[in-house]
Amino acid sequence: MLKIFCLFIVIHSQASFAASSDEIRDAIHARMSERHPEPNPNFWTQLGPEALPVIKAMYQASTSPIEQTWLIDGLSHFSDPSVGDLLKTSIQGSDNAVFKKKMISALIESQGESSYDFVEP
Repeated sequence: MLKIFCLFIVIHSQASFAASSDEIRDAIHARMSERHPEPNPNFWTQLGPEALPVIKAMYQASTSPIEQTWLIDGLSHFSDPSVGDLLKTSIQGSDNAVFKKKMISALIESQGESSYDFVEP
């Protein structure tokens, strides 16, 4: 019985540390709204894998070039194939050379060698 109780406590305590989508979104907005925010790779990875859907949704909803730049940087820290798909679609749909360059860099950082066929056809 004691083992089951201890297991329950461990599982419950781990679940309570997972940030909600709103908390992740708030943390990203707070970081982006700093006076002189510094890009910090640890910021994105510390948010954990549950941050990826939030970052993707924020990127797709954003119309601010500054926000989009930050969110592209965030996406580059995740190697999930869906990041590659999103960035490839965004690259193909963009007429902005600066954003294309940023997205290509993020694609390479995120997907590594698997992005080379797309980047250099």
